[in-house]
Amino acid sequence: MKYFGTLAGPMELSGFSSVPPEGIYGMTVFLRRFVEALLRFGDFDELHFFYSGSAPQPDQGGLLFSDPRIRLLPISQFERETSRHSYHAFHNLWSPDIGPWTDLRNRLSAVSFPITGLTHTISYQSFLPRVLGTMLLGTRPWDSILCTTESARIVMRQWIAYLQASFREERQIDLSCDARLDVIPLGLDTEVFRPGNKAELRSRLGLPADEVLALYFGRFSHYDKMDLFPLLLAFKKVLDDPSQKTSLVLAGSESFHKYSERVRQFAAQMGIADRVILRTDVPDTDVAAYYAAADLFVSPSDSLQETFGQSIVEAMSSGLPVVCSDWDGYKELVVHEETGFRVPSYWMDCDRMVSDYSSVSEWLVDHFLIAQSVAVDVPAMAAAMTRLIGDEGLRRTWGANGRRRSQALFDWRRVIAQHLELWQTLHRQAAAAPHTPAGKSWFRPEYCKTFQHYSTQMLSSATRIISGSSREISFYPELEGFLTTDVLNFIMQYAANVSTVGELEAAASSVLSVPVDVFRNHLLWLIKYDHLRLERLPEGRNDD
Repeated sequence: MKYFGTLAGPMELSGFSSVPPEGIYGMTVFLRRFVEALLRFGDFDELHFFYSGSAPQPDQGGLLFSDPRIRLLPISQFERETSRHSYHAFHNLWSPDIGPWTDLRNRLSAVSFPITGLTHTISYQSFLPRVLGTMLLGTRPWDSILCTTESARIVMRQWIAYLQASFREERQIDLSCDARLDVIPLGLDTEVFRPGNKAELRSRLGLPADEVLALYFGRFSHYDKMDLFPLLLAFKKVLDDPSQKTSLVLAGSESFHKYSERVRQFAAQMGIADRVILRTDVPDTDVAAYYAAADLFVSPSDSLQETFGQSIVEAMSSGLPVVCSDWDGYKELVVHEETGFRVPSYWMDCDRMVSDYSSVSEWLVDHFLIAQSVAVDVPAMAAAMTRLIGDEGLRRTWGANGRRRSQALFDWRRVIAQHLELWQTLHRQAAAAPHTPAGKSWFRPEYCKTFQHYSTQMLSSATRIISGSSREISFYPELEGFLTTDVLNFIMQYAANVSTVGELEAAASSVLSVPVDVFRNHLLWLIKYDHLRLERLPEGRNDD
């Protein structure tokens, strides 16, 4: 049997409950597509989702209840399940922060196994302490942070090197990070994103039938996506040639900044509003249609937040040539003058003020300020767009090249195969290494010892227990897996005949093989809800 594992909280699991819209952030879309692809192209017999909080319910529907290979397990069963099964990998779909996961494995699991995590946004100042946490929490050579591009891997290497140099210089502490940094791109279904009948699609979407359409698709946010004003400046230059019969379609999802309205106003100020088509909050079902209805794709990214460029590969898969900024992961997606144009970007070392205050300032503002210092060459962008708009043959050739590139490098079948190959390599390495559970870690808080002075009394084995007034057992659904009615009923029944905590604890251990900690949580819950009480001893007597 081959097992895949992951850990998830309520927020993470909620993304699988229904087909998500494109949304302000596309991560929930990606996560669902990844799991669907893993089920379709992977070779795991079971996928275990260890959850905290309330158990997902079948009546919620969604992906997690769509396939019998998916098992939902409370996080409290992690120690038991990792001892029973040989996991090929535990994968953090949501984050590259694998430190807390490696700490959990190192403390509780009887065997070792690979833990991997995926880079999404790795540019926030708050990411630095997260990288530090991963470095401090016991990564192993068979763990890996999966970077979506070589550009992202360079960022991770430089964050790690920066922390190592800073701690060595400032505190004379040598830090290490044993985890690997591997590159695997994001994926897509190239049969969903594919060329289509432009005339039919334009009619359905209400787009001009007889014009060359340049498309931008993404989130409308100048804070953490891209500034679209330079694109409008470039498009105005395109329109200076009166022979160009073209429109610019700006489509995607609105952000809470309401940026699309500012884009609309800027287009009006330049006198090109009649050639700019704005479509916000496009439903997920229409996303592929917008790509297939267009003739070329434009994306002048200027944000540190971008590390890959999902819209770029979706456009290429749809047969569109691309005009994009020569920036971040875009450099690795678009082959210049083969699948499109990469427009030069310019920057300088000018981050002193932003960096000085980044630990106490809003990351959105920081990203906006830095993006405003990144210049994408407007005349070059206009020239690239003009050439593609005026040359149908070039659009067709480069569009076909881009589709072949997407099919070869970014189709889910290929991307999942890369994950499986890496996990197999890491699994073999982990299986060959000796492993003894660490038991302790600075990252594991000792709540009871730290806060024991809060309570009036800490119960001991000599504390005497009697029955209370409550009879019916009902607890919050979030406690499923943490409390069980069998153990609660057992303790209540024995409490009628056994008088001390120690005697109850021994009975629960002997009959039910209940660990001490589990027994005590059940006992205290029964006292909390007056199913049991502490016996009030005569004044002057203290059995504790």
